[in-house]
Amino acid sequence: MTKYRLTAEQQFKIAEWGTRRAQRYWAQFDHQFEFTDEHHHDWKRLKGNFFEFTAVQMDAIAAEIVVHQYLGMEYDYSIDNTLKRGADVGANIEVKHTRWKDGQLIVKPRDRASDIAILVTGSCPVYEIAGWIPISIAKTDRYKSDRFNSWWVGQIHLRPIDTFRRSIYGEHKNSVPNM
Repeated sequence: MTKYRLTAEQQFKIAEWGTRRAQRYWAQFDHQFEFTDEHHHDWKRLKGNFFEFTAVQMDAIAAEIVVHQYLGMEYDYSIDNTLKRGADVGANIEVKHTRWKDGQLIVKPRDRASDIAILVTGSCPVYEIAGWIPISIAKTDRYKSDRFNSWWVGQIHLRPIDTFRRSIYGEHKNSVPNM
């Protein structure tokens, strides 16, 4: 695993942008939409705790920043590719986050099969990149879960992050910068 410690400046920016993202999701958080297995998110578990919900958004942004740093890319705080309109990193990288050190990478039906998923574990200020997997491979019967119409990939089944650049996925010119 590759470990990262966020700077104070990064933490301040993440707090600002995580709060903005959470505010944009207020209608969802406030149960003003229909819950489905595909869109369960963390709302039910959070039981109306908006501060905790905001922290989840902050961790998600922090995980994206960690992957950007690892790949030598700048994170643009002014662009927030939420709601699956675009990849979290580059043209085809989805960043998945869990606070659990041994947590699993969870893929949902709305995740694009053509993308790559990278799992980041931890919480502020320390995060670790656990590994990666093509979403098309994650969305196979082997990883299918009965929970929330999703696929759960254990870390033992992820490829080490240091193999990403050497892979055919890391060579894709829109995925990562030339280094």
